[in-house]
Amino acid sequence: MALAGKNELMEGRKLRRIAYLALVPLMLLVLFAPMVSAQNGPETDVLRYLVIRSPSAQLLAMQYGQIDVLTQRTNQDHIEDLDYEGFTITSTQGFHICFIGFNIRYNQSYRRPEIDFWPLADVNFRHALAHSLNKTEIAAEYGGYVKSPLDSMVPPIYGTWHNPYVDGHPFKLGHPINSPPTEHSTCGLLKAAGYKFQDEWPPLVVDSHDYWLTPFPDESPLPQMNVLSPLEWVDPQKYGVVNEWLQDCSSIGLAGTVDNGFSGLVQQSGQFWGYTQNVYDAGPPSAHFDAFIVNFKLNRFPDYLYDWFHSSQDSRLFPSAYNPFGVNDTLWLNGLLQTLKFGVVHSEKVQACRAAQAWLANASQPQGIPVLPVYTMCYFDAFNSDLRGIVRSPGYGTGDGGCIALKEPDGPIPSIWTYTNIRWATGKERHEDVDDDGFPETVVIWCLGDDPETLNPLYAGTSLAWEIMDRVFDPLITMNPYNHNDVPWVATDWEVEYTLTGMNVTYHLRDDVFWQDGYQYNASHAEFSLEFIRDWQINKYKPAWEPIVDVEVINPTTFRVVSNRRSQFLLYDWAVLATLLPPQIWDRTWPSQAAVLAYSPTAFAYGDDMGDGSYTGHGLYVPGPWADQVPTNLFGTGPWIFQFYDPVTMHSDLWANRNYFMTTANIESLKTEMFWEVGDYNRDGVINVVDLTYVAFAYGTHESDPDYDPDADFNQDGWVNMIDLSTCAYHLLWQKEYP
Repeated sequence: MALAGKNELMEGRKLRRIAYLALVPLMLLVLFAPMVSAQNGPETDVLRYLVIRSPSAQLLAMQYGQIDVLTQRTNQDHIEDLDYEGFTITSTQGFHICFIGFNIRYNQSYRRPEIDFWPLADVNFRHALAHSLNKTEIAAEYGGYVKSPLDSMVPPIYGTWHNPYVDGHPFKLGHPINSPPTEHSTCGLLKAAGYKFQDEWPPLVVDSHDYWLTPFPDESPLPQMNVLSPLEWVDPQKYGVVNEWLQDCSSIGLAGTVDNGFSGLVQQSGQFWGYTQNVYDAGPPSAHFDAFIVNFKLNRFPDYLYDWFHSSQDSRLFPSAYNPFGVNDTLWLNGLLQTLKFGVVHSEKVQACRAAQAWLANASQPQGIPVLPVYTMCYFDAFNSDLRGIVRSPGYGTGDGGCIALKEPDGPIPSIWTYTNIRWATGKERHEDVDDDGFPETVVIWCLGDDPETLNPLYAGTSLAWEIMDRVFDPLITMNPYNHNDVPWVATDWEVEYTLTGMNVTYHLRDDVFWQDGYQYNASHAEFSLEFIRDWQINKYKPAWEPIVDVEVINPTTFRVVSNRRSQFLLYDWAVLATLLPPQIWDRTWPSQAAVLAYSPTAFAYGDDMGDGSYTGHGLYVPGPWADQVPTNLFGTGPWIFQFYDPVTMHSDLWANRNYFMTTANIESLKTEMFWEVGDYNRDGVINVVDLTYVAFAYGTHESDPDYDPDADFNQDGWVNMIDLSTCAYHLLWQKEYP
């Protein structure tokens, strides 16, 4: 009887696992979700963003309860202060990079006609500058354990994609008078390349009057080269990086000063959006800069190298594209980047990625060293200790799941999990609003570091705007936040078919997803969004729309993208862009691309500016059945509905989408299953020795064995083996949510 009972138990487990395998996760949730809540959408009613620019003011606002969440802290002291005071602190290595970029175009006549010789176009000059950047000291001084110095343009968190053997150009200034041309230092390299140090009075003393001359036959003082950085009081970290670098440059006569007629590098600080607009978005011709510093929040794939350095992405030719540097190597680099972006053999893609990193750091390439990688960082996020439901994702952090900011989207973003699950502990709620029936609404206040520049999803270029807009839009495919595996979301399934000329990707959609104004989302809307972006050639998304030949609507819940290129990354690019543009707003006759990019969805009250169907011929649109939910023309299908941004009080409110296709219970159940995948055998939310013990008991069994335990088979391959044991061991002590 004992054996029979055990067999019945095992058979039950097998049937349960078969159900997991046979049904898509979202259908499973409907059947098995715990009856915690029937509420649709997020756990919290109102998500508020409050702009506080100064990091010191942000810390005080957190300590005094003006804000509840402070994400991606870069100040070690602030992290330790908040931790000491009992705030919930999470940390994870980030998909992140900080670099200094150069305008390497030889011909600067389009913006600085007085320039005869442009030093930043000379790889020898850039090579010398690379040795003047003390990345180790900078990372320690301006980040401590938060930042790590970086040599490659792909951080180590990318694993095998990262090339650890690129030339790091170690810090060595040398001496402008004493260093010989054979010395591998900044001064030695400059002399070897023909640059001459002009030692003004007093002689043999390097001071602010000294400067360098360009090589023969020009032999003129170095022109002023502005290094754009944020304002010190807004972003003391990046400001400090540039300031520290230029202090070192000043010690060898490379910094421009009043005394030397501003011959050399000069720090020019300003509003972040203002200078990145000059770099990427100034309009034809773009690339109005000498040098600049920027942080990028990245996604899980390194195909951004194609977006940043392939010649087809030159932002001077295509404003809002992501190659402002002027890199245009058609002989070697372009081929590597095309293999990375469009190759189908994984090993070849990895090899090309690593070779591209080496090329970018190679001083023997005329266009090498267009950028100086500075550091990568860990994301430290701080939360009010009474908040619950915080999900930490490796590479993304907890308070921000990655964004489309300053980057063409390369994959699903896991930001939904914390933002839909975050809630107050019972009895600790923050109530600052009441709903239409007079009931109090819960509010969580997030800190935003500066004003969002524009809330147009076809133009916005910084994380400030996308921090808000990412909450509004949903992708077709999202991601398991714990292991980065794909998770069906607005799409239930998809197929990729390689053809002789490219590939076809077919997406199957849910039939219960609605735009926030009440229109049902369907395949024709995906077709509209993708083809609109392609037809208007929105350069921000150029790598995604360039390969699109056609978007075919098969039925209301199925569409196919026909592409003339093959790429695993395009699957995810299109999954993000397919839900970006509600046709009831954007389906109209536009006079120009400039008008499309200048449009401000938040400047119009919903219903006053509906699309007329001129673009597709679908006819006049009327307000949807839930028009009262969307006060402006900025809306999507996501869990949060944008209400307003007030530039005077500098805050923005988003309301929970209570017509969202997922209930809070569904989301919580899916989160439980996703965390099970990384080793949570008993699904209790913590991976510990108990889970490890159960997996050990089932170790070595397969589906035909009576001792096989499907709950220990995390990769669902029919075997409980070293892969499953390692999965559990690797994630030991991980939590499903925090605290």
